[in-house]
Amino acid sequence: MLHSFMMFLAPADAQVQATPTSPPAVARPARRPARGSISLRMAANVLGNAVGFIALLAGCWLVLQLIGAFL
Repeated sequence: MLHSFMMFLAPADAQVQATPTSPPAVARPARRPARGSISLRMAANVLGNAVGFIALLAGCWLVLQLIGAFL
């Protein structure tokens, strides 16, 4: 129904879509990175996530301390 409404609002000289669906995407072979770089990258990712989580917990604790001080 929305498509019909949009076509009703379209100007008279508007071009219609030539095909109802887009063509399929071209499949590309996946490249596998070197084996050693994955473990180092994963370790850095895990470490970064742990630091972020600790910072989030510290921020929540600090907010609770500030609320307790004001009350």
